[in-house]
Amino acid sequence: MAGVGRLNRSATSTWRERFGTDGMEWEVTVHSVSETRELGRKIAYHARPGLVVALVGPLGAGKTVLVRGLAEGLEVPDPSVVSSPTFVLLQVYEGGKLPLYHFDAYRLHSPDQLREIGAEEIFESGGVCAVEWADRVAEIIPPEALWVELSYAGDERRRVRFRGTHPGVEPLAAAVIGSNSGGS
Repeated sequence: MAGVGRLNRSATSTWRERFGTDGMEWEVTVHSVSETRELGRKIAYHARPGLVVALVGPLGAGKTVLVRGLAEGLEVPDPSVVSSPTFVLLQVYEGGKLPLYHFDAYRLHSPDQLREIGAEEIFESGGVCAVEWADRVAEIIPPEALWVELSYAGDERRRVRFRGTHPGVEPLAAAVIGSNSGGS
């Protein structure tokens, strides 16, 4: 991957304003859809049961592409079926190393709508959860979640900012950043 990684142990003011706590932050730049998907694969490779990935970014920024990479990294039998679950709130992909629970909060008006489908129990079920538009339901997202913000950086490039407060985030950051160097 041609991405550029940077570890930053103190949160930016934007993250502090949004999430209110300090933690670990790092950023990479990806230059294509395939690099975004590869980033998802790398996260999945280092994921532990119970990981919640809270995805934030505008339409078309690559949230679903990153989730497809998570599915590939978790060895879901047919990751090509991963699509935005906007109209069903939740899609479940099983048969890989861990189940992948893919939520989409785009059309939700309240975190209670995720609670009603059992999101809090699913977060604790031992799979990997990806929540698109997580900023819309931030109060239900577990404090140990890995927040991933995707933004446009020109052409197909995307800036991908990661943020987490859980102790497991630092080894994940080191692994993803470390696997960035030397290309892949």
